Amino acid sequence: MVKVAFMYDFDDTLIDGSSEMAIIKEILGINETKDWWQKVNEFGAKHNMDPILATLFCFKEELEKKGIKVSRSFFNSYGKTVKFFQGVTTWFERINEYAKTLNIEIDHFVISSGLKEIMEATEIAPRLKKIFGSCYVYDETGNAIWPAHAINYTNKTQFMYRIRKGFIQNLSDFGDVNEYIKDKSKVIPYERMVYFGDGITDVPCMKILTLYQGNSVCVYKENNESSREQAKKLYLDRRVNNFAPADYRDGSQLDHIAKHILRKIASYIPDREK
Repeated sequence: MVKVAFMYDFDDTLIDGSSEMAIIKEILGINETKDWWQKVNEFGAKHNMDPILATLFCFKEELEKKGIKVSRSFFNSYGKTVKFFQGVTTWFERINEYAKTLNIEIDHFVISSGLKEIMEATEIAPRLKKIFGSCYVYDETGNAIWPAHAINYTNKTQFMYRIRKGFIQNLSDFGDVNEYIKDKSKVIPYERMVYFGDGITDVPCMKILTLYQGNSVCVYKENNESSREQAKKLYLDRRVNNFAPADYRDGSQLDHIAKHILRKIASYIPDREK
């Protein structure tokens, strides 16, 4: 079997909206997404912070003001409530089975600025090889004390490089991801990588794959013209290979695109690897 990597953003790619919004609405009492991001952005601008670090700080501070113990189990409990776009929960099994008919094995990864602690408790987590997300360090009592990882739109590419070279476990070591790999058979070439995202924050990953014969798909919300126009513009600007509604059901446009990409990859596989 030939290895292929499918990589996904999470918010607005696999789900409609932000995975943290249930907490923001139910616990913090902020009903409008724009109000929350305005608060975070103002704090970040005041302190000249990375936006994801500002988000992690504000999230923890506001929850603690409400008397909430900011723990892994607290976030995990909200992961179980996450609702996915149509077809996502059956997507992995279906696309894996199709890939097998082409002598391809898919490893699925999430690369997201969202909270890993929420994503790792969702029903799709067992289908994923690895989840790369923003997350906290916890003390001996289980309280969040500091950001462990803050994944923004540019350093998402680091995790794509890690997947490509197989260095996905020890994230504290930055040397391995830049290591030269002599045995190219251990590397997943760009043309066997596929990235699914929803917009501007995914452009660095999508653009790299577009430049190096890889594959990228920008999904958009159905019946949302601005979402569709953004995806279309990224396609016309050649920053992404494909765009389609975020409908993961069997027979959907996205399903057809993914299968076409797999057939294309299969056609490039040398006979010695089949």
